[in-house]
Amino acid sequence: MKARSFPIGHPNVLTRDTLLLPPNNPLPWTSPEHNIYKGLLLVRVQPPNFMNGNLPPVLPYRTHDGRLTFPLCAKCADNRQQRPCTHGERERSWLTGYTHVELNYALERGYKVVDIYEVWNYEKWDPNLFRSYVNTFIGLKQQASGWPDGCASEMDRADYLAEFERVEGIFLDPEKIETNPGLRMIAQTRSGENWRNEFVELKFDMPKTPAEFHQLLEDSTIDMLDFDHVSEHLDRCVVRKKPEFAKAPNTNCLPVAAFVTSYARLHLYEYIEQVHQIDGVLLYCDTDSIIYVGKRNGQRVLEGEYLGQMKREIPARRILEFIAGGPKNYGYRHVDASTGLDERAELKIRSFPLSYATHQLLNFNTMKQLVLNQFNVDGAVDDTIADDVFFVGNSIGVQFPQIGRTRRSQLYTHLARKEYRPCYEKGRIMPGMETLPFGHRRNNITAVEQRRQQKRSNTTITPPPNTRSRLDTNDLNLQDLPGSSRWTENDYRNRYHF
Repeated sequence: MKARSFPIGHPNVLTRDTLLLPPNNPLPWTSPEHNIYKGLLLVRVQPPNFMNGNLPPVLPYRTHDGRLTFPLCAKCADNRQQRPCTHGERERSWLTGYTHVELNYALERGYKVVDIYEVWNYEKWDPNLFRSYVNTFIGLKQQASGWPDGCASEMDRADYLAEFERVEGIFLDPEKIETNPGLRMIAQTRSGENWRNEFVELKFDMPKTPAEFHQLLEDSTIDMLDFDHVSEHLDRCVVRKKPEFAKAPNTNCLPVAAFVTSYARLHLYEYIEQVHQIDGVLLYCDTDSIIYVGKRNGQRVLEGEYLGQMKREIPARRILEFIAGGPKNYGYRHVDASTGLDERAELKIRSFPLSYATHQLLNFNTMKQLVLNQFNVDGAVDDTIADDVFFVGNSIGVQFPQIGRTRRSQLYTHLARKEYRPCYEKGRIMPGMETLPFGHRRNNITAVEQRRQQKRSNTTITPPPNTRSRLDTNDLNLQDLPGSSRWTENDYRNRYHF
């Protein structure tokens, strides 16, 4: 972010009537050279039928129900369609606003701009807008992370400090470099606090007279969420401005926020392309991380200690098995990389407190069994049966203590309960639990189908001797999974107790 250019000042707003006239390039735009603007563009984009190399799509699309997806067909994404796409070009396209950097990147990879409605064109750009801000907290975070691996001697440490200052322009105090998880988290949090996008906050009012209370109650610009009669002379009211009346802080800047998001997405996409270049397989990606499989003793994506570079979370470990149940919902087993011993398992599940008691019910094995039960079918998951067939009985209820507040802000602990189930609504689920983006289609056979057919041709019915499944005997029997070639709708319903 500190090395990127951001718009400053006021934009020149251009409308559709102006944009369709010369010297603008005629539609459709098929290459970055067709776009002569720098800023924000409201356009209708037409995605390609498929991405070369089975790479994920570039441009995001917000569905009608609010899901952020990366599809190749808007209609398929809106409908969560698991069947192959049969929609026309108009249904596949969508209307959204993008930054010029993200749009140009997509035009290089097969996207087209088929219509344009509005442009905010910026003439002034600042490449150092966030440099000092980022340097301050990145320096604190780096010092609180301790010395990196391989910096045991004084010479190694001196070389590290000199190289870090040369690359990042940040001076690190060697006296302050020590592992401090608390300070590291504070620095990391502060470096991202600029990007809070919710400014509609709660407000507490204390009316002392009936007139003040009724004035709050009748105010059409606020929602009264709660009130408590503290005494005969005082009420405590919790109110919130309605979104249409809420005033954003003076420091809010939507164009800057849009470019921060675009730069981050494109930076992550460059790493995804690196995975493809080294013949790796991408398993999972998030805002600032990727999980992939590379060839043993083969190339790896670029790693480093500097800002914007990837760093292994568990460098001394080797991951044996990975399972994902959806976004921010995955687990993996890993062992010591040198000895192959000391096997452990970790789960990363959003909004679930993974305590010792929780792990007794929700652990790697149970999560794996739920995912296999739901998605590992011998054939494409289609939409010919009810949506809830794959969800009935395929969840785990977890109870855990949670801290709450009374109306008078007194703290108390109560027992909360959450249901965990795999949930994937970002694309099509193919045989072998591989995924394709919504709307992916091509005339020739897909790479996923080729691997599936090759696996079937090389697999015999009788397993080799002295082998056993990684699952326990009480876990899912993979031989009992439904297959699309023999199973009917009633078989699916019986399998999932519908």
